[in-house]
Amino acid sequence: MLRQLAVAFAVAFISAPLLQAATPQLSVILPRGIQRGAESELTFRGSRLTDVEEVMLYDEGIEVLSVDPDEKGRVVKVRVRAAEDCKLGEQRVRLRAKTGLSDVATFVVGPYPSVDEKEPNNDFEAPQQIDRNITIHGVANREDVDYFVIDAAEGERISVEVEGVRLGSRNFFDPYVAILDEDRFELVVADDTPLVRQDAVASVIAPKDGRYIIEMRESTYRGRGDSYYRLHVGTFPRPTAVYPPGGPRGGSIDLRFIGDPSGAIERNVTLPSEGDWTELEIADDTGVAPSPHRFRLADEQNILEQEPNDDRKQATPGVLPCAFNGIIEKYGDVDHFKFSAKKGQRFDLQCYARRLRSPLDPVVNVYRLENGQGIKGNDDQRGQLDSGFDFRVPEDGEYVIRVRDHLGRGGKNFVYRIEFVGGEKSISFGFPQYSRYGQERHYMTIPRGGRLANIFNARRSGIGDGVAFNFEGLPEGVTAVELPLSKGSNSTPILFTAAEDAPLGGTLVNVRPKLAESGEEVAGGFSQGATMTRGPGNSSMWNISTDRLAVAVVESLPYSIEVKPPTAPLIRNGRVNLPVTIHREEGFEKDVTLEFRYRPPGVSARSNLKVKKDQSEANYQLSANGKAALGTHQVFVFALADDGGPTMTSSQLFEIQIEDPPVTVNPQQVAAEQGSELLVPLKAVWAEGASDSVLVRLKGLPHRVTADELTLTPGITEAAFTLQIDAESPTGVHKGLFCEVEQTFGEETVQYRGGGTHLRIDKPRKPKPEKKPKAESPPKEEAAPKKEPPKKPLSRLELLRQQAEENRTQD
Repeated sequence: MLRQLAVAFAVAFISAPLLQAATPQLSVILPRGIQRGAESELTFRGSRLTDVEEVMLYDEGIEVLSVDPDEKGRVVKVRVRAAEDCKLGEQRVRLRAKTGLSDVATFVVGPYPSVDEKEPNNDFEAPQQIDRNITIHGVANREDVDYFVIDAAEGERISVEVEGVRLGSRNFFDPYVAILDEDRFELVVADDTPLVRQDAVASVIAPKDGRYIIEMRESTYRGRGDSYYRLHVGTFPRPTAVYPPGGPRGGSIDLRFIGDPSGAIERNVTLPSEGDWTELEIADDTGVAPSPHRFRLADEQNILEQEPNDDRKQATPGVLPCAFNGIIEKYGDVDHFKFSAKKGQRFDLQCYARRLRSPLDPVVNVYRLENGQGIKGNDDQRGQLDSGFDFRVPEDGEYVIRVRDHLGRGGKNFVYRIEFVGGEKSISFGFPQYSRYGQERHYMTIPRGGRLANIFNARRSGIGDGVAFNFEGLPEGVTAVELPLSKGSNSTPILFTAAEDAPLGGTLVNVRPKLAESGEEVAGGFSQGATMTRGPGNSSMWNISTDRLAVAVVESLPYSIEVKPPTAPLIRNGRVNLPVTIHREEGFEKDVTLEFRYRPPGVSARSNLKVKKDQSEANYQLSANGKAALGTHQVFVFALADDGGPTMTSSQLFEIQIEDPPVTVNPQQVAAEQGSELLVPLKAVWAEGASDSVLVRLKGLPHRVTADELTLTPGITEAAFTLQIDAESPTGVHKGLFCEVEQTFGEETVQYRGGGTHLRIDKPRKPKPEKKPKAESPPKEEAAPKKEPPKKPLSRLELLRQQAEENRTQD
């Protein structure tokens, strides 16, 4: 498998992004680890390594004996000596060259001598024979299974620990280990062990004399040529937790290391007097565990849970300030602690479990002891699986904390610790994540006679005031422009300059925060994270953090940039141009890319502006929205160019002034017909003290519609645009009209946007046709008289009656 390392190097080199400066591009360090107390040779592989002069070390215990780059710039041989008391685990390093710094990288320090994996070792029946207490350096390829054999007597402990994810491979390598007997019966297996994150540990007591086989592979058989591992095999102790998992700074404490197959191991340990975290090694006469235990430091006294405490009436008591410690020992286990508090007290409750490398996924709640009324609680917080939250005490009284596992699990190594933080002030800061996964611009390389700016982003806790910075240990000839982090702000630019005669060199600088007004030092400092291993979906699987700022003086560049600071303000809803000059040395004919990365709230700009190799002048336009932060802001322009590799510099810091508009203009909605002329009324509101006239244009007009310009002087509150609407102008409602206001400040002109309006254009109405007179109607003919209908003849009876009536009349 080691024969395929060349392929791995090629893959790593091709996939490595070009991040910054024509400086070391580091791909891999081989071997991936060395032995404590011994002298070793490390090979740094990458590109542009010809002028490497130094290995910068973040951690103590390593002495660099020699640095020897090759002529091709792809390899640097480095001889180092690890002290007898060098801490076990990761060593964080950078390469410094005459032209820049590399990204931070790691190698590992272990307690045992190293041997290479030797092929063929893929057959269970023909494993590689190894000694006790050694470290195997190997590679797990796709569908590869490596077997190793060790002899052990009955009752002896066999321990295995693998480093894979923690080696920081660009490829996600999830190791799996197993210890088997000669009959291929699995005595113990391990995939993910929380103590070592996605890596694995396994330990067993040998049931009889004989040969025991260690199986090593990628958990899903998806290895490849850069799936490096370091497999520690021996008789060393390998507990998986320590209890209690935290203690008082500078004190002596009795600890119990849990999870070793031989039983709990008890030790009395003196703790460091400074810091929030330490690492505890565990050893006995059989060896040293390869990885230490993470341990929390605080000033508060420890309170250990007292069983039974499964309900609030049996809660373990404690008096604040204190730290509660416990173990969720079995499935369904729940722990309770009680404390007294005063109304109005405010606490930041933090449960440490996953941060201690415990398998517990804690869920924490606070209740009133008397009636069980819930106060506050949660499961995960701040992007991590540990519980934590702020809460304010509502009334004087007793309260209870309940702790359980999210899935109801438990076990002997499910340790946790709860701390109350009340009113502690701290601030940490680092550079932005300029690229999604890389370390672009996470250090400062200042060219001789030049300058470089960057941005500090802050994370505040209990500090709202302005914060300044002390840079301790800058390289010779380097000065820092200390811009305080203004009150309430979480971002500020920083600028370093190097003298013309500054010697080439670099240091790791401590950055100490202090209150800007009083100078009082506060807790916190520089902290820059870096993802070393990415998993499925490019998720972050293994991160490291550096606590010092890498600063180096590098060779001068053949170009520099300068910005002419604007004399005109940047008006809200307006824009302003920044004139940038590129000073090119003779013969430097390369494109230069400008970036405006530090943007005050509400200010925007294009992501970059490319200046062609035959140009030396450019205008970088800034825009401000209607809520841009008013006031004076220090900003800079960043520059990158390829000069045998990426190089970078920046302009000086300069000021921009963001102001409210001197006049606010609002046009009214209007409607007109095609082919007409129309007045658009305008109302103006002037800011107090406004004294200069402005030019107002109506923008966003539809096709074939024009408007005149208006000149407004202070005091004019009403005016009107004259619109000329062509007969062919498009009909409909046009909503994109707005006012653009232009004002001159000295020699500079700025524009900003006023109010908007709608314009409705209709087709001309058709004229109504004339009514024709109605024709006279002919006279109506007189109707013929109606003929009487013929009379009905009388019946015989009716005739007799008629004669009788006539006779009576005659009589």
